[in-house]
Amino acid sequence: MIPLEAEAWALLEGIKWIHELGYQNVEIEIDCKSIVDDLLNCNRHNTNVHILVSKCKEVLNLILNSLVSFIWRQTNNFAHRIAHYILLVSRSLIIFQIRFTMFL
Repeated sequence: MIPLEAEAWALLEGIKWIHELGYQNVEIEIDCKSIVDDLLNCNRHNTNVHILVSKCKEVLNLILNSLVSFIWRQTNNFAHRIAHYILLVSRSLIIFQIRFTMFL
């Protein structure tokens, strides 16, 4: 998975979660300008990224008064560090689970 796909996938999962919780009047800020640009434009491509962005649009249309906007990574530094920490922890857990199951 390329980084742009990961960004689009994470956004989709976040939007689905917001919808499932029933939130409205939501502003989502992300630091991936190309994803925001794709959300605002009606370009149709058959890449995985654009398919994920299309799904994001579908779910966003279900959330009343939702908005996705671009925010500079420096401004979004806290969220960026948390995302890297979660990625690191999840990789460690997967490695631990694989090693643990190999010895059973």
